[in-house]
Amino acid sequence: MLKSQANSATEKSQPVESRILRLKCADGSRINGSVNINRFSSDQFDRASDVLTKNTEQFIVMYNVTVDNSDFETPVKYKSLLVNRKYIVWAEPDEDQ
Repeated sequence: MLKSQANSATEKSQPVESRILRLKCADGSRINGSVNINRFSSDQFDRASDVLTKNTEQFIVMYNVTVDNSDFETPVKYKSLLVNRKYIVWAEPDEDQ
């Protein structure tokens, strides 16, 4: 029974459609990473900005992330990162997408 549930969940998953976002947070950190706009299949997001404006979740899931902060000697890379929306000062999508 567990196997069929796992297969059922896999069949319903959407293909990943990534967009690159650049964020600046209230503490001065600059975050550059990808978001999956297909993660919210019921909302049909088309643009990276939809993840910020139409998404009602408090945290944004990002992957392949680089965080640059004046406290770090060099930028730090993460496979994934959850960013609290209330600390985002500004955001911009990568214009080459």
